[in-house]
Amino acid sequence: MSRDDPAPGEGRWRTSSHSGQDEGGVEVGVPAGPEPDGVFVRDAKDPGGGRLTFPARSFAAFIKAQRGPDRR
Repeated sequence: MSRDDPAPGEGRWRTSSHSGQDEGGVEVGVPAGPEPDGVFVRDAKDPGGGRLTFPARSFAAFIKAQRGPDRR
């Protein structure tokens, strides 16, 4: 896992469905390119403040674990 600043125009970002407009939250991004191998996560209220980068397989396992046994 690394923390670094996103480059302008890099990837596509999506706001989490659990993020509130006034409460903040996170945005999830996928790097640009034919075969992205990572997932970016950044603060929705400070998109220029940096990001965390996770391997795609690790992030998928994290999301699966958060959904619980009845939503896998």
